[in-house]
Amino acid sequence: MFRTRFTSRDEFLSEVRATLVCANVIINCFLHDSRFGHYHFYLQIVRNLIVNNSREVKFYMTEIDKEIALTYCEKLRLNNVEDHPDGILEFLRDVKTCPITDEIVDCALCISEIHPPDSIRLAAAIAHGLSILTWEPEHFARSSNEIQAIAIQGYTNLYIGSAEKVDSEELMENCSVWILSVPSFSDLFDNFSLVQRRADDDMLGPFSIESYNFLRSSKNSKRVNIDILFFDQELHGTGEGSGPRAAIFNAVKNLIHSVVDLPKYEITFSCCDAWTTISSPNSGMTRAQVGAQVGDDFYKRIEQNEDELMAVAKAYISVVNVIIQDRNISINDRDNLDV
Repeated sequence: MFRTRFTSRDEFLSEVRATLVCANVIINCFLHDSRFGHYHFYLQIVRNLIVNNSREVKFYMTEIDKEIALTYCEKLRLNNVEDHPDGILEFLRDVKTCPITDEIVDCALCISEIHPPDSIRLAAAIAHGLSILTWEPEHFARSSNEIQAIAIQGYTNLYIGSAEKVDSEELMENCSVWILSVPSFSDLFDNFSLVQRRADDDMLGPFSIESYNFLRSSKNSKRVNIDILFFDQELHGTGEGSGPRAAIFNAVKNLIHSVVDLPKYEITFSCCDAWTTISSPNSGMTRAQVGAQVGDDFYKRIEQNEDELMAVAKAYISVVNVIIQDRNISINDRDNLDV
């Protein structure tokens, strides 16, 4: 039976005991660029994942990815860049190398649905029996179902079919490769039950967004009206900001804070990009990522929608819902709301 989800933490660990790490897992930690989100968040989560869990999982990198990441990190260290990659540099020096043979390249050339060099990484994972860890799992998706699975749970299982073992003519039947985002991989290690609740219920927690519309717009200010469901009760509010995304964020924040006393948190990044693959370049969906820091804890959620601002609002609300659930935060009496 082909599985698209993990049903237990033991099952997860058995499937990812040997994992291929993409170069972007390392490099994204040190990008001082708002397009890639807040690098402190990336840095912390990767350090925790790779450095702390290397005893339970055997990590591999292709020769090219290892050389790219190692060169990048060495350059940062030599240039005395703030937050130079302690721990990660040692990981790169010690990580096992996954060789790329001529047979793997030939296999990659037959994978027409995704872009090279991801097709080479996928072919290497098939040949060596590895899962794949990446910041961009959607780049490996070949269908709308795989894209949807990644959007909801942060990972998916790619069905491959028959494939030959590396350095052998033995044929493997019903092959598949697990593709995992860094946050989902980390969450599955640390809090498996929370990740599964997220996959079981697209609205984890008390809040969900219904609609929004802009009331007033000027060069320096946007004002938005927003409708949110708090369980089964509609809340209406407004928010203002220097741009559309800031206005949406403020409107959501104003409404949620009216009914929940949240701990102090910081939105560490938000970014959007389009869901595209070679096989479906015009999917029309936008992915929004929102990350938040509460003390030493980091939360990140991804949502998708045809409307970019709706995707952003959903991702922000999803992060808040997870914070509420994860930290057992009490909710104010919804029968006496003043919003």
